[in-house]
Amino acid sequence: MKRIFYWVLFLLLSFDLYAQKALNTEERFPELKYTNLTGTIYYKTYRQYTGTAFLDDNYRIGRIFLMDGSVIENVKLKLDLFANILIVYQDVRQQLVIVDKEKVNGFELEGPLGIEKFVRLQEIKGKSSGKFGSYLRVLAEGKTSLYKLQFKEQTTLQNPTDLYIYEFSNKAEYHLFIGGEDDKIKLNRSTIKKLFPQYKNEVRKYIRQSKIKPGSENGFAKIIEYINTLDIDKTSALKPSL
Repeated sequence: MKRIFYWVLFLLLSFDLYAQKALNTEERFPELKYTNLTGTIYYKTYRQYTGTAFLDDNYRIGRIFLMDGSVIENVKLKLDLFANILIVYQDVRQQLVIVDKEKVNGFELEGPLGIEKFVRLQEIKGKSSGKFGSYLRVLAEGKTSLYKLQFKEQTTLQNPTDLYIYEFSNKAEYHLFIGGEDDKIKLNRSTIKKLFPQYKNEVRKYIRQSKIKPGSENGFAKIIEYINTLDIDKTSALKPSL
């Protein structure tokens, strides 16, 4: 009987220990939170360049929205604007991983001014048709959506040195998604008049009362947000994703 008792006790303790291990697996192996995330190791160093290839030199805390509907929270992210790739820093393995684009719907970055939202450009018609897979920053979203495509261009220095041969320059495009297609636009009052002639009086009044500048990124985005509050029956914006 004692032998049976000890065997039963051993089995109970073993089961309890197994249950604790099962419950604490993610705590003991934090890298498992990247289970749904696949990619390749990032090795690029950008030596002999002045400037930066990244949106930010430092990693920022954020979250990734995957195509299967899952969300990966609290990850360190960096966006390479030259190569147009999203990079995750895995603390446990101390690796930089390039996220597989086809699995990403979008992502968010936390910052001092709030959360910045990005979407991955999927198949559309219009002037962005050659930029499938690009990550666009969301400036305004609704029936009409305004996105910013930020990227870097590489140029050769006129007076290269032993340390630096190339430099990065900042570039940006603005895209308005409306009516099932997108337009590459300039941020000014003329663009608003051209695309929304039926609301020229309302928009003119809104600009005057709000004292905003249509030529600024923030001002133009506010105008689009205002237009989205109006009754736009003839428009049906196509969002890249998210």
